[in-house]
Amino acid sequence: RSVVVVVVVLEVGVGGGVGRGVGGGGGGGVGVGENSLIIVVQLVCSCLRHVRHPQTKLLALQLLAMLGRHCDDEARLQRLVPYVVTIIQDDQIAAVRASAVRVARQLLEQVTSFPASDADMFPKYIIPALNKLSTDSEELVRIAFAESIAGFAETARRFLEISQGEVAEAGGGTDGDGEEGQGQGGGDGGEGGGDEGG
Repeated sequence: RSVVVVVVVLEVGVGGGVGRGVGGGGGGGVGVGENSLIIVVQLVCSCLRHVRHPQTKLLALQLLAMLGRHCDDEARLQRLVPYVVTIIQDDQIAAVRASAVRVARQLLEQVTSFPASDADMFPKYIIPALNKLSTDSEELVRIAFAESIAGFAETARRFLEISQGEVAEAGGGTDGDGEEGQGQGGGDGGEGGGDEGG
């Protein structure tokens, strides 16, 4: 399984980038489809569950970070982030946990949209997972957390602003519909009054 991860790195990472044309340009050429990315993500995560060597885990985390730059937000939030957070909480190797902290920060910083069900991801999921890092027994992990805490805070603020903006937009749309309905009702009433006057 370790060999599989290395092969994927060589095929995807060294081959010129994920989702780009073969010719290296932004347009044209044969790109890697979204379904192909999901398959690669699942493969790497499956391998990472079973590998034992820290260097292989670190390599797989680097690959997940690279894949995250080319996945959509749904894949980042539903597939990559939960798996990386699990490594932060459960892995026994300090270097692996520290790398996972940085990868989690990078993945979350790349998210620009999310469903309403993920609006409370930070207070209910991310922050509880990070709470123990400041008192982690390994200095390497504490340093990684200190380096990343500002990024996590900024992303949490952005998540809050996006969710509040969507709520306000939805509320504004509802109010507008109500006002439009009232206007139509008033207009009908005016027409009725004109008919009676005639």
